[in-house]
Amino acid sequence: MVDKKWEVGSIIGVPDAVRWDEKINPQQLEQKLAEIKKGNVSTADKWKEKRKITLAGDLLGNSELDGSSDVTLSGSVKQASLTQAGKVQLTEAVTSTSITTAATPSSVKMVYDATKSTEIALNQHNDNKSNPHNVSKNQVGLGSVDNIQQAPKIEFNAHVANKNNPHNVTKNQIGLEAVDNIKQYPQTGGILNGDLLLKTGDTRIRAGGNGGTLVSEAKESIILRSGVTSSGTEGKGVLSLEANGELTNNGVKVATISDNVSSATKLQVPRTINGVQFDGTGNIEITANPTVNKIYENTDLNMLLTAGMYTCSVSASVLTLKNCPTSVAFSLVIEKHAGTKQTVHESVTAGQKTWERNFYSNKWGDWIEIPKSNGILQTNLYAQSADKLATVRTINGIGFDGTKDINITKSQIALGNVDNVQQATKAEFSSHNNDLNRHVTASEKGNWDSKAAGTHTHAISQIGDLQNQLNLKAPNGFGLGTDCKNVSSQDCNNQILTGFYMGSAMINKPVDATQGWIYLFVMRHSDTFINQIATDFATGKQFYRVKNNGIWTVWSEFETTVGAQKRADLIQTNLTTHAINKENPHFVSKSQIGLGSVDNIQQATKAEFNSHITNKSNPHGVTAAQLSVYTKTEANTLVGYANKDTGWKQASIGGGASAQFLYYRRIGNVVYLNGRGKISSTTVAGLVWAIPVGYRPSRSVLVNTQPHTNIMDVRQIMQATGDRLQIVYNLQNTVEYSFDQIFWITNEAFPG
Repeated sequence: MVDKKWEVGSIIGVPDAVRWDEKINPQQLEQKLAEIKKGNVSTADKWKEKRKITLAGDLLGNSELDGSSDVTLSGSVKQASLTQAGKVQLTEAVTSTSITTAATPSSVKMVYDATKSTEIALNQHNDNKSNPHNVSKNQVGLGSVDNIQQAPKIEFNAHVANKNNPHNVTKNQIGLEAVDNIKQYPQTGGILNGDLLLKTGDTRIRAGGNGGTLVSEAKESIILRSGVTSSGTEGKGVLSLEANGELTNNGVKVATISDNVSSATKLQVPRTINGVQFDGTGNIEITANPTVNKIYENTDLNMLLTAGMYTCSVSASVLTLKNCPTSVAFSLVIEKHAGTKQTVHESVTAGQKTWERNFYSNKWGDWIEIPKSNGILQTNLYAQSADKLATVRTINGIGFDGTKDINITKSQIALGNVDNVQQATKAEFSSHNNDLNRHVTASEKGNWDSKAAGTHTHAISQIGDLQNQLNLKAPNGFGLGTDCKNVSSQDCNNQILTGFYMGSAMINKPVDATQGWIYLFVMRHSDTFINQIATDFATGKQFYRVKNNGIWTVWSEFETTVGAQKRADLIQTNLTTHAINKENPHFVSKSQIGLGSVDNIQQATKAEFNSHITNKSNPHGVTAAQLSVYTKTEANTLVGYANKDTGWKQASIGGGASAQFLYYRRIGNVVYLNGRGKISSTTVAGLVWAIPVGYRPSRSVLVNTQPHTNIMDVRQIMQATGDRLQIVYNLQNTVEYSFDQIFWITNEAFPG
């Protein structure tokens, strides 16, 4: 030992310690210090007492060890069986039924690969929706269906029930080719059901005296047309009397004084707009005069949300307001945006202030005073930036107003003696001063001086806790030579030291393992690369996973011959089930079997469709009315009515006439009158004849007669009353008249 004098509290480092013993370098010294602290030494030649290493569990054998030389463990492994773990003979067979041999990974992989390939092929086949079995329409019971769009059953039934001539049957096809497409005039017992067409010439509907009545039962309108051609398809409407009583001219209402019209040159009653009178005859100008609302005492400005202009013109009233930023009279403008904005402006003429705030998401913001650009210093306001401070400030005695930069030296801040180098902080200095690992105490120096020099030996008992530390080392600390280490209810992710473990209810164990016991074999390469193999005690299934670069993979099950066979059997069963599945497992579509245009609805059969097409017996029940013609029977009946004739009959003469005779006759619906008579007066008593039912007009008839003594025509009005026909209006009296070819139309039933 080299003599050296040390003072208590001296600061030394490793280089100083090296000079105590020139036989050891600094690195070795630090290593020895670390080992001593751990209760371990690296220079012992052997253990004081020999130790025996005994193989346990499925291994047999032992060997003694004192650390003075290497030893080799040798032993035997028990033969494996269904109830005993141990060694087993490997085999490449994949169809063996032996219970004493085990399949090699290559044979298991071969079965697994074959099974996986079959499984993939089956999954691909099941996912194939492109008709992989080439199913035809015959195989799905649609062999007779053509790949064209069919009429649905409901449409076919609707077509059959359609009575509106869906096939456009013509009158020629139903034997009415000689019937014109016009309404027929009713001959008897009815009312005029069609248009009344007046041919060119002197044809008129006449009403004399006080006029007659034109009656229609039409629900829409009565139209008077002119310029109609012989076909009746042209012409222009002149006047139309609508069902609601309105009169229109060519579709435009003939307005009355009380009607509303789409346009006018003047309003009947002038109106005022903002106080300015307006009748539509000229333009007017409107001057904006917005309403200013008064803010009353005790008003809460938080409650004013309606856009507009407001004012509180009395300062005393302002003092009663709530949530108001000022105490003097002011005006308030409220605007709407996503919420509400209020702007308050004081009414004073000098020093007036303006505030604004927003109301949004059911909450008012603070009142913000708006600064003014008038060159006057404003107090209690914050500017985003300024060129100069109003009051010059000092920084360590140096004046500063913000107009230029200033420099402060270390002397001005009482640091003139401090060099411009990095200093240790107070905390760093105190930490170093109290660091006993860097500073050697007198006690430590004495301990070092008393240590043996050079290489030396120690008994295990001389090194504290060494025996316990050795007991924790392999083999028995991690399941070698004794029971597996019990880590029940712990996390498999935390078992990262090489060894054998066991436990129940463990976290992050294989998901397919039971909740019972598992055995865990851990092989460690480093903290981030670890391999784990887990065996389920209840089922015997084995699983494996790795920690690759710090990331655990999922647990995967080791494939076995039995498991592979079960998988193969299941696939074969699925294939057989799939092969006989007639429920369209591939979801073959109608397009894939050539029926893309066919709807999935009930179709009419080909026989039904052909039967309907060839049916010439009017299957839709087309009527003559749908073709706007009469049937043959109806036409013959009408012709018979038109030609039916009662012959001339003499009428009974009543009072008011003398020396006269009168004959009447009905052909179809037309009644003819011939005769002569002398009228005694012009009163309504007039000439009276008794004419039975079946001949009388329903309304007054305007008659022109020829007096025997005058060549002028004389107008008379004849009217049916009860069972008689009389002249109710006559221009002259005591004149004998001739009635020649007077006729009218009657609606009464034809006399029997």
